[in-house]
Amino acid sequence: SALTVQADGRLLIETSQGAQLLARSVFIAAGVGAFVPRTLKVDGIERFVGGQVHYQSLPATVDATARHVVVHGGDEPAVARAVELAEQGQAARVSLLHRRDVFQAPDALLQRLQQLRDAGRIGIEAVQITGIETTHTQGKDRLDALKVVDAEGTQRALPLDILVAVLG
Repeated sequence: SALTVQADGRLLIETSQGAQLLARSVFIAAGVGAFVPRTLKVDGIERFVGGQVHYQSLPATVDATARHVVVHGGDEPAVARAVELAEQGQAARVSLLHRRDVFQAPDALLQRLQQLRDAGRIGIEAVQITGIETTHTQGKDRLDALKVVDAEGTQRALPLDILVAVLG
């Protein structure tokens, strides 16, 4: 889609399907996360953003070699990120964390997720994050694990090295 300002100040909008609309004003109702990624609502986690915690994708500068990478999210971008990380094969372990074991993504991507799951290359964590576990050594804080709870109310720690939150 494209938006261009006309000589008379009106806006010409062209949709991805080719429809053209001329308007004096445009309102974009895209919902939370359309322009700025939704952030994690977990006490204390913000201090790890840019280090062990990343939003939307893992920067190329971050080395996932021999690390446990957890991807948090339940829709197509999250599934695609987890599949991509597992297929790269550098991470020691890739986990896809979502509140339930149901994902919103195209069938072909869900089939690839299932293949990687069957091969033991992606683990599914059907849990919700309730907190974090950290250690403080040599003047540095480290994120060691996510505190999680499953649908039955069982609480446990999910150890990790890197968290990629893909929350819409």
